[in-house]
Amino acid sequence: TVLQDPRLNIIDLPGFTDAIYDNPQRMFQIMAQGNPNLPIPIFLTLRDAKRKASEHSEAIFTDQQVLVNILDRHKDTLIKRWLKKTNMQRHKVLTEAYPGIPSTHRPDFWAFRKESQAQIRAGTHYRDYWLLPHLNLEDLVKPKNLIYFLRSRARNFPGVFVNADANSVHLGYVIQAIMPSYLSGHTMLLAGQNTQQHYGRMSSWDDDVEAFDKMSTGIGLQPGEGLQVLEIQMRIMQFLRRTTGIILRDLALDDLNLPKQPGPLQDLSVLGGSEWPSLAQEVEESPYKIPNILDMDRLQTIVQSRRDEAEDHIWSLREDPSYFQDVASEWSEHRQERLLTANGKSHPILRQDTFWERVFSNVVVNAYTDLVAWTLISKEIDQLIRLQERHGAGAGPTGGLPTDVLHALAHFENLIEQLTKGVIGNWKVGMVASPALREHYVREPQDPSNTRIQ
Repeated sequence: TVLQDPRLNIIDLPGFTDAIYDNPQRMFQIMAQGNPNLPIPIFLTLRDAKRKASEHSEAIFTDQQVLVNILDRHKDTLIKRWLKKTNMQRHKVLTEAYPGIPSTHRPDFWAFRKESQAQIRAGTHYRDYWLLPHLNLEDLVKPKNLIYFLRSRARNFPGVFVNADANSVHLGYVIQAIMPSYLSGHTMLLAGQNTQQHYGRMSSWDDDVEAFDKMSTGIGLQPGEGLQVLEIQMRIMQFLRRTTGIILRDLALDDLNLPKQPGPLQDLSVLGGSEWPSLAQEVEESPYKIPNILDMDRLQTIVQSRRDEAEDHIWSLREDPSYFQDVASEWSEHRQERLLTANGKSHPILRQDTFWERVFSNVVVNAYTDLVAWTLISKEIDQLIRLQERHGAGAGPTGGLPTDVLHALAHFENLIEQLTKGVIGNWKVGMVASPALREHYVREPQDPSNTRIQ
């Protein structure tokens, strides 16, 4: 018989059902009985939520129009000046536009290491680091990223970036450094709302039967989370407007009588860098580009290059003894048998042929696993490309996906999830045994009845 802890069945607690809708404060009090560490948000009134949403929306659309006017008339000068600047000069511009801008990539991880969990929950000193992790010097001094940022945010409706901006603070939500306020009974609509008056409008669960479903499916947001997104977008637009103003400070940026420059922003491929697609480059640049536009052809190019690399790796293992020796040596250095016990004793299997049998097994099995994995991914992407061609652009931000596309994406997601388990497993095993970190770990004496290492 499994004993049931009544704290885990909070839905059965008296008053919980009524509290969900009518009394959110009471709802969180009841939920705290099941989880004493549950953070309690600030509770919004509908009036305050509408006021803040209206203020943020006005600021976002106003700054976007300023950026549009600047790019329409001065984009060539802006790009030319930015590219001519040294890293130190770009550093100065960015610091002036955003005093206190973090210096490192992903400053939210820096803040996570800097403060304890208790300090963060009591009130972090680095709220901007958690809220705006992509505003940092390390990424934005690179010539392409600021131009990507300007082009994407000025030339597209703010609703295009809602999910990306909401996901950018995921770590802050999990760590509880960022706590959205709460308003029950309403859903905030952002995606697909392309005017200042409608952007951030509230949809009542009483008046719109689909309002709650829109929130649960990601089309809408809980009002507190929506206000968080609006704040993020407002801060980004302020930053970009200030940055362009500093770069072009000697020009009459508010003179709308100047002629518009024809054509879009310059093709950034001329800025140099590798002509071959790089997954690391895609990840680095993605926060500054238009999200949710999945370039399947480019993704296929990256995947195919990794598949070819995996195939070349197998041929090199078969044909080049020195290459095989180097790979085997690398695998051997990351096996946990290399760890010493607390009293400094080595693993007994290191003196046996069994150790190298395990190493060679790692070399061969992982080589072919990589080839099979990238081949499967490539086939799945081919299927998605065919569906993309069949359905065109697909559904808009407020609609659903065709059934066959939804099934294909779910299958692809599951494939990636399963394949990454092996990669993560290898990393967990090999990381602690790596030469650089080995001294920080010890191994328990080996139990002769099994092969498990702890």
